[in-house]
This record gives sequence, C-alpha cells and structure tokens, in this order.
Amino acid sequence: MKNLFTLLLFLICFGAVSLGQQRITIVARGETTLESALPREMLYAFDQFTEAKIIMKDGTENDTRININLISKDILFLTRGNQILVLAFPEEVKTILVESSVWVPVGGTFAETILNEGEASLLRAKQTRITDTRKEGGFGFSSSTSSVTSVTSYVSDVGKISEPLAVGEYDFETTIRYTLLKDSKTYTADSKGFLKVYPAKKKEIKNYLKNNPVDFKNEQELMKFLKTCSEL
Repeated sequence: MKNLFTLLLFLICFGAVSLGQQRITIVARGETTLESALPREMLYAFDQFTEAKIIMKDGTENDTRININLISKDILFLTRGNQILVLAFPEEVKTILVESSVWVPVGGTFAETILNEGEASLLRAKQTRITDTRKEGGFGFSSSTSSVTSVTSYVSDVGKISEPLAVGEYDFETTIRYTLLKDSKTYTADSKGFLKVYPAKKKEIKNYLKNNPVDFKNEQELMKFLKTCSEL
C-alpha cells in the first residue's frame, strides 16, 4: 500500500514537468519533502558534490567539494568529515572553478560562464522558486545566518529540504537567466544588454536584429549572436 502511494505521489508530482520548462506541482500529504519530491536538477546545480576551487577576492584559494542550492542560492561544501556547510560570505567570492567551467557571482547567486568571446562573456544561472501555494499550514525556506560559526562557513540549514512540507499543494518553477559580463559589469542578455556591451556597434547591431531576429531565451541563439556582435 505504501509503495502504491509513493508511485501515485511520483506521478502527481512529475506529471507537471514539461520538456520546455521545469515546472512541478507537489501534493504534500504530511510526509512529503522537497528532497523526495523535486527532481535533483531543480534542487542543485550539480548532480553531486563536485571538486572545485573557490577563489576569494582577497586572493586566498580553497579546494573543496561544492554544490549550489538553487532555492536558497547557498554554496554548499563538504568537510573532510562529510559535514555539509554553507559559505557564510559568498559576496567575498571572486570566482569558482568547477572542472573546466568558471562560475562568477551574479545577482545574489552564481552563474556559469558558457562562452567567452573577446571582451564579453555569456553567463547562465539557474534558480528554483515557489510560484504558488495552496496549503493548510505554513511553509518557508531560508538560510539561517544566526548559525554562523566562523568567518568562512556556517552549519547548513539545508536540512529543511528533508523536513515534511505542510499539507497542501506547492508550485515550483526552475528558470534560467542569461547575463552578459564585460569589465566586471553585468547586463541582461537581451537587445538592450547587447547594445550596452557594444556601444560602438549600436547601428550595426540594430540593423542585424532587423533582418535576423534573435530569441534571447534560446541559449544557442544567444551564443551565436554574441559571436556575431564581437565580429561586427
């Protein structure tokens, strides 16, 4: 009976996910947790804790295994004793190197650099949020800065994703935001953003867009357009 209930819950939760957008409705019955109901790609930036080098603004470097919580935006890392900690002052991070990718701070979270083209870069950031709730009790998700234990980390409040949700329905959505980076400044990756990144090429860019419309939500088109702008 329990297995049947789990199967039904699985079907209810995942039936709302489409290939084009990551949206999901969780039907909580008193035992449902975010960890059990949300797909892992909607909870974390990586499938598992991944080897990384955290480079701080003061020049110090730390090699550790990290993940990024897409709901709280926390940078999680594992200690040698496999305790999950959260970076207490992410604003002091300059860059995170994860395998062959480079991650930089953007708008309160961290974005992956997916293309470097001349003087500009294209960044991609994922975020999961609650878009609607229909519930009987209260619900919240936040990081507890009151549990800070040192200047570099505090014990993670990530345990909340394993706590049962209040009975009700919760709508979650994972979105991808694209950003342009130039000279340490960031711009939304849309027509206005490209014009700000390439002010000397405004006329050429506007003429190009008139004849070649760009879908600024399409990653491949954004990458192609960035390459085009750098060559105009």
